[in-house]
Amino acid sequence: MTTYLLGAGASAECVPVVEYFRSTFRNIVNIGALVNGVKNAGFIDEIENLKLSFATYYSIIRQHPTIDIFAKKLYVKNNKTTRRELRLLKQKLVLYFNFLQYSRPIDDRYTKFFASIIAPKQKFILPKDINIITWNYDFQLELAVSDFLIPKDKNINNIQRLLKIYPCPYHQVEFDDYNKDFTVTKLNGSAFITEGKESKLTTYFNPTKINYIQDVKDLKNQKDWLLDNEVIEILNEYENKANEEIMEDSLIPVYYNDLTFAWEAGDRQSITIERAKKVVAETEELVIIGYSFPYVNRVIDKDLIGSMLSLKNVFIQDPYINEKRFNLIKRRIHEFNNNEPDVEHIDDAQEFYIP
Repeated sequence: MTTYLLGAGASAECVPVVEYFRSTFRNIVNIGALVNGVKNAGFIDEIENLKLSFATYYSIIRQHPTIDIFAKKLYVKNNKTTRRELRLLKQKLVLYFNFLQYSRPIDDRYTKFFASIIAPKQKFILPKDINIITWNYDFQLELAVSDFLIPKDKNINNIQRLLKIYPCPYHQVEFDDYNKDFTVTKLNGSAFITEGKESKLTTYFNPTKINYIQDVKDLKNQKDWLLDNEVIEILNEYENKANEEIMEDSLIPVYYNDLTFAWEAGDRQSITIERAKKVVAETEELVIIGYSFPYVNRVIDKDLIGSMLSLKNVFIQDPYINEKRFNLIKRRIHEFNNNEPDVEHIDDAQEFYIP
């Protein structure tokens, strides 16, 4: 069994890593023309509303080292005001991740990865000896898979069933079904815009609206953000209605938020971690892509890697870590796993490493 553990670096060609998160947020605020001025001439008010939202929230997040740390501060304080602020943070993250992923091409390493591992048949079949654990909120996995499907199968319900994603608000699957096949565990949930109540949920997911122009991928300095009119309308509606629900402390919001932090207390988070531990139990090879093992995640990382009872080899794929950082991660893995597996550094990040 091969397990992939993904961090922010795994989506870095579309979604910025932690170091650039605030600067990208700031660039959205500072740009003069948020989108193509001719194509989107009828959406000036909506565009300005989004810019104002990002500007207002940038003044808040710039005061904190990382988003995760800011979220944990709010969570630990646990009063009416901070609970509302945490909901607001999650709402802004959903807005931000949708804005990014519809304004630029997907990270094509995901597409290359699926092209390499799917069975050579005229059907989308994934190997049963691979699973993915990801800390990322984004939906790059889902977007990449959509490239292999005919139009009628590109809906999010179908894609999340194909990938056997957990947690997922659309369907419940017994653990045995996850244990036998390819599966994806999203430790922090997904940053989808989802509307509805209980079983009647509708998620905005439209791969045809992705901007595939290749020359807008400079994450630090991007000035041109090309968004489809439909996406602008969806983001603006979500911004307005979700804000209202949060300010009114709505207990049954129309906008369902599937984004959580793995360290939050709650049944869903506990079940997600326990499922992940069982899924990885037979892992012999672990491929870590773009993940730095931040101290704030140490308890969960220890539980996951400690559950890999057959672990033999670990591959750390990151072109930017130096020898000191590599040795630190290696030592941490050996602390977490009694097998003391071999640990190798993969510095080529053009494609996801496949052992």
